[in-house]
Amino acid sequence: KRCAEYDKNYSPPTAHVPNEKDDILLLFTPGTTGKQKGCLFNHLAVVQAMTSVKLGYKSLPTECFYTQKHYSTAFQIIHFLMAPLMAGAAVYISDEKDFATLIPAFTEKRITYACMESPVLREMIRASEELKLPTPTVKGFVFNGNTPDKATWEAIAKLGKAAVFSVYGMTEYLGTIAMS
Repeated sequence: KRCAEYDKNYSPPTAHVPNEKDDILLLFTPGTTGKQKGCLFNHLAVVQAMTSVKLGYKSLPTECFYTQKHYSTAFQIIHFLMAPLMAGAAVYISDEKDFATLIPAFTEKRITYACMESPVLREMIRASEELKLPTPTVKGFVFNGNTPDKATWEAIAKLGKAAVFSVYGMTEYLGTIAMS
């Protein structure tokens, strides 16, 4: 691929042996400036990023990660697709907006980690009370870019013992600079 267009005349060198320094991931992001930029990563950088995140969650093959987010940032790709799959865990992707359908899916799919915006989490808990559905229980919630507000902390407290992961990152560093 060259500049997002396939070059029909290109063929890989026959003598090339793939190695960890080969570029394998190109992410385009507007970042915080709104100005598009491309970030290129090699195999080694991607594996290191996935391994560190996998270890942070202590992911097991029995885990199931849920997100409504699209995979348009390094955070989403690493935390909620590549690292879980590297651990042998399942990934449940849904754009479902109807909580009457989504809430039972948490139990049915055995979701253990959820990545959702604070208002969506609060709305899901409110909906579970209104619809008289069991409130989903998970091992952890993941928030990126900011610490949950007071209302979200109160909503999480209603769920029992769930870990809260607050993650800060930059695309240039493949998504994760700090995870607490």
